[in-house]
Amino acid sequence: STPRKKSSKMVDMFERLPKTFTKQDLMAYYSNDGSIRNCISRFSKANVIKKMPDGTYVKLVDSIANIRTY
Repeated sequence: STPRKKSSKMVDMFERLPKTFTKQDLMAYYSNDGSIRNCISRFSKANVIKKMPDGTYVKLVDSIANIRTY
């Protein structure tokens, strides 16, 4: 049997985001602005995304599965 891959909602969501994304892309996963801001804040503190001057965000890693927080 194949071992089950454990994946949190956050890991799954991060991996589905495009390399460059906006808050609009996060609306597919979160229903309110507070949740979106919290998600962006967590990703920023973990150094897995970077905010660009045009207001978009760029993923600095492909996956966060190996990061303890998630």
